[in-house]
Amino acid sequence: MEMHEQSSDQTVLCFNDVKRRITVNTSTDLIHECHALHAELYLRRGDTFASTTTYLFPKTT
Repeated sequence: MEMHEQSSDQTVLCFNDVKRRITVNTSTDLIHECHALHAELYLRRGDTFASTTTYLFPKTT
């Protein structure tokens, strides 16, 4: 899973070939979005959770 910051308030989460634009206010928001994306992919096409998932958190200023 990769995360790319698009602007100061929006981020793009990428997992395999799926991209989702999200707004992240806290690290908890990010974790919830990652879990939701994993669950959606699993339900939609059977992608399983990766055994090692890395969450990248945006830098805070």
